[in-house]
Amino acid sequence: MNLETLLFQLHQHRESISENLDESLCKELVSHIKAVIRSGNLSNEFSFFCGKHLSQFVNAEKYFPGDKLSESDVETYANEIIEAVEQPDSEESHEDKDQ
Repeated sequence: MNLETLLFQLHQHRESISENLDESLCKELVSHIKAVIRSGNLSNEFSFFCGKHLSQFVNAEKYFPGDKLSESDVETYANEIIEAVEQPDSEESHEDKDQ
């Protein structure tokens, strides 16, 4: 499954996914997305979109029952994805950033 399909399915099924979402699934999802982003197979624009989209999903507290993940866990997962997007291995992205 490619990243675009994964994100689309997350968005379409976020309510039902959250009922079964546990810490191990979150970790697996985050590591998969970070690996794809860092592989360099995505454009910077699409990588940034992926990170922002997933972080919005992860940060939506209402999708995460309190007994499954703590707020700090959710924030950590979102931040990991944003860091992977904002700090790509290539130097090219630095030219486009606001100074």
